[in-house]
Amino acid sequence: MRPKLQLAPLLLLLVVTPMAVPGAPGQSAPPAGATSFPKGQLIPKVDCPAAPGESYALYIPTRYDPARRSPIVYALDARRRGEIPARLFLAGAEKYGYLVASSYNSASDGPLKPTLDAMQAMWNDTHRRFAIDDKRVYVAGFSGTARAACYMGLALPGSLAGIVAAGAGFPPDQPPTPATPFLYFATVGNVDFNYDEVEELADRLAELHLPHRLAGFAGPHQWITEALATDALAWLDLRAMRAGTRAQDPAEVEALWQQDLARAKGEEAGDPIVACRLYSAMADDYAGLRDAADLAQAGKKAAELGASKALQAAQKEREARRRRDRHQLAEAEKKLAAIGENQDVLPLGRVAGDLRLAELQARAAPEKGESADALSARRILAGLYAQTAIYLPQQALDRKEYRLAALYVGIAAEIRPTSPAPLYSLACVHARAGEKKKAMDELRRSADLGWGDPGQLESDPDLVSLHGEPGWGEILEQVKKRAAEGGRKDG
Repeated sequence: MRPKLQLAPLLLLLVVTPMAVPGAPGQSAPPAGATSFPKGQLIPKVDCPAAPGESYALYIPTRYDPARRSPIVYALDARRRGEIPARLFLAGAEKYGYLVASSYNSASDGPLKPTLDAMQAMWNDTHRRFAIDDKRVYVAGFSGTARAACYMGLALPGSLAGIVAAGAGFPPDQPPTPATPFLYFATVGNVDFNYDEVEELADRLAELHLPHRLAGFAGPHQWITEALATDALAWLDLRAMRAGTRAQDPAEVEALWQQDLARAKGEEAGDPIVACRLYSAMADDYAGLRDAADLAQAGKKAAELGASKALQAAQKEREARRRRDRHQLAEAEKKLAAIGENQDVLPLGRVAGDLRLAELQARAAPEKGESADALSARRILAGLYAQTAIYLPQQALDRKEYRLAALYVGIAAEIRPTSPAPLYSLACVHARAGEKKKAMDELRRSADLGWGDPGQLESDPDLVSLHGEPGWGEILEQVKKRAAEGGRKDG
C-alpha cells in the first residue's frame, strides 16, 4: 500500500533554483579555501553558512586529496536524521574513496521543497569546500526521499550519475523510460510493504535495458544495510570504470567479478529469479572490463535460467501471490476509506474483523518461518500499519476528528500489540482531544511496553498538557531509566 505523496511543483522549483555549482558541469572548480576537517572519521554536523538552518553529517575518506576530484554520495533521510545514513555508507566510502554528505533537513511524507532545499544546501556547501567530480555525483534516499532523488535526476539530466534507493521505486507519475539518465541501485526488505513495487521496477528496468541492480535482504521498510551500502558504492565504482569516468582497476574488477559470480552460483538453486537477474547484470556491467568469453558465459547462464522450468514456476507462483495480495490490499483500502466516511466511529473489534487482521497475523506468525505466504502476510500487515499508524490518523487530526484518529491508531496497536509506538501515538491523540486520563493510561502502557525516548516525551508539544498530571513524573523516570540502560524499544 503506497503512501499518498503530497507533491510540490518539483520541476518548476528545480528550474527556478538549479543546483548552484561553482564551475561548469563536470568541471567543478577547486575549493575556494581549504576547510580543516579530519579524514577517516564521521563529522557529526556541518552547518551551511550560506543556508542558515541547513546542516549535514560528513565523511571524508582518508585518501581524499584536494588536488584530485572525488566522487560524492548525498544522503537524504526520511526523518531528518543525517547521521544514520551517513554511518551506513562509511565502510564503503572509505574503501572506494567517496565523500559522504547526509542532510539533517530532508524528510519524506510531506512537501518536497524541504528536501530540495536540503539537497541544494549540501550541494553548494560541499562544492565550496571540496574538489568534487561532477561526473560522479550520487544520491541515496529512503522511501519518499528515494522518489525525490528520482525527480531530481529526471529534472536535471546529467546532474546525478546514479541513485541508491532504499525501500521505494520511482515516483508514480515519473516511471522509468529508455531515456532515464542515471544508474539505479535498489534495495528492499522481504517484509517491506513496498517489496512488490521494487521487484516490479527491477523487471521494468531490465525490459528497458537500463543499468541497475536490485539487492534484497531479510527485513522491513528501512534504510539500506551497511553491507549493501558498500555493495552499492562498489557497483557505482564498477559502472564508472565501464563508462570511463574513473580509471580502471583490474584488481578491483576481479574482486567484484568473483563476488558476483559466487552470489549468482549460490542463488541458482534457492532463487533462480535472483540468479538470472544477477547473471544478466554481470553480462552488461563488466562490458569492456572482462574477457568477452566471461561476459558470454554470464549471458548464457542468464538465458538458461530464464528458460528453466524452475524459474518459470517461480514466476508463475510470484504473479499469483501478487494478484492475491493486491486484491486483499484493495479491499482493505476500501474498508479503511469507508471508516472515514462513516458518521459513527465503528467499534475497534469490528474494524479489525473487517480487515481480517487475525487471519493475517496467523499467516504471519513467527513459527511460519520464511515461507512465501508468511512473508506475504507480513508485508500486508506492514502496509496496513503504515496507513493506520501514520498517514490516516494524521489526516484525521488535520480535520480535528480525534475519535477517528484514535480508531486508526487503535488498529495499528492491534497489528503490533507488543510495540510501544502506537500506544504513544494514541496518548498524543487523546491529549490533543483534551482527554487527559485516557492519554495518561496509554502513555503508561507505552512505557510499560518499552518506550525509551525521554527527549521526545519531554519535548512533544502534543503532551505538554500532561506534564502536571499525577503519574507524569513516574512515567518520565521510567523512560529515562530505560534509556540509560540502553533498553530503548520505540519501534
